[in-house]
Amino acid sequence: MNEFKWINNVVTFIRLIIFSKWIGKKIKPKSGVESIYILANGPSLTPEMEEAGIDFFVGKQNLVVNYFVFSDFYEKIKPIHYVISAVELFQDVPPSTLKENNIRLYKELKERTSWDIILYVPMEGKKFKNWKYILENPNIKVHYYNTAVAEGSTWVINWMLKRQFGMPRLQNVLIAALTLSIVSGYKRIYLFGVDHSWLKEISVTNENAVLINQPHFYEINSTAQKMIKNNTETRRLHEILYKFYFSFKAYFDIKNFANKNNVQIFNLTQLSYIDAFDRMSISELKEKQNN
Repeated sequence: MNEFKWINNVVTFIRLIIFSKWIGKKIKPKSGVESIYILANGPSLTPEMEEAGIDFFVGKQNLVVNYFVFSDFYEKIKPIHYVISAVELFQDVPPSTLKENNIRLYKELKERTSWDIILYVPMEGKKFKNWKYILENPNIKVHYYNTAVAEGSTWVINWMLKRQFGMPRLQNVLIAALTLSIVSGYKRIYLFGVDHSWLKEISVTNENAVLINQPHFYEINSTAQKMIKNNTETRRLHEILYKFYFSFKAYFDIKNFANKNNVQIFNLTQLSYIDAFDRMSISELKEKQNN
């Protein structure tokens, strides 16, 4: 096993040399602010926000991801961090399944953002032009980040993450959101809408087509669909489970990185499948903050 780690260490540094760019300044929270609230897009987010109350999030350091702008919550809580991880969301010619949503994403970000916000974009997105018209809105500032895969020994992963040269294999936008929150200097991270309960949403038809339902809080209805790779091919069950493996493993790499930097991460989503972070209920969080 240690031999494989050393191989991964070498491969990680090769990726750094080939793919990573110098980031420069890190984003820092306001003086005296130590907590950030990451609002992922899982179906539990709406009931969680209703339980906490919208006012609970107003004025806080909120981070949202991907298509959160589709929600009415966007202008109510005015998030100051917005993370997008999939390069397909920036491509000039995206997969046909994403094209309509991508157009809507750019349009709504430009038209609905009336406060200062930092949009985090993977370095690969920098070369595409079709999305950049949103920067006509002076409230939107872009921070590019490296996505070179950091694997191997814990010290190698931590070294890469701290210097923003890369991050764990980016199978889910939450991985980017957590890594960026830690390197930005936040000491307490609270997670909402992180169900990650896709395993129970998988089915296989009599024709051996693998279907998965991935509901989001901003959708009225969602249906089971095939997972596509390379724009045309469908993923088999073992490929889907393999992707899940990298997601859940990444959270333990992030937990190690958080511990190294004295950062606490709390998962407030009941029945979440993420088993890396300490659990906390919304009532416990509100009581803690009121004391």
